[in-house]
Amino acid sequence: MQGGGQRVHRIRFDRRETQADDYGNTVNAWQMIATVWCGVDTQRRGRKEAVEAGRLESTIGWKITVLRSDTTKALRPDDRGVFTVGPHVGRVANIIAIEASADSREMILDCEIDIAQGNELALSPIPPVAPDNQPDWATTEW
Repeated sequence: MQGGGQRVHRIRFDRRETQADDYGNTVNAWQMIATVWCGVDTQRRGRKEAVEAGRLESTIGWKITVLRSDTTKALRPDDRGVFTVGPHVGRVANIIAIEASADSREMILDCEIDIAQGNELALSPIPPVAPDNQPDWATTEW
């Protein structure tokens, strides 16, 4: 189980919902499910590239760990996470698979992060942060 000092990233989980617009057309929109603190393991990563609709699609795999709760137990593989605090702000994590940790206190999410936009932030490992030397955003009350 990860300690509290290892969950220094804030992530918002969204679910795609189908809605009708003002003209009666069906549109997809992302609805927020929850915002939680999480840990990110960028070391367990695999890369894949494919050509989708005439453009290069390049993704990298990350493991995201969140505390298990009623909200996180309801996450599905077609949901997504958007980082809101930490060094990966704005990055979108598409959930591929979900499993419980060995002690069932955490949920481990296998995610794909799109790196085709050329942002090298996804490729750099996250430096370890000692509990007594946490950055300001890790201790901010939200």
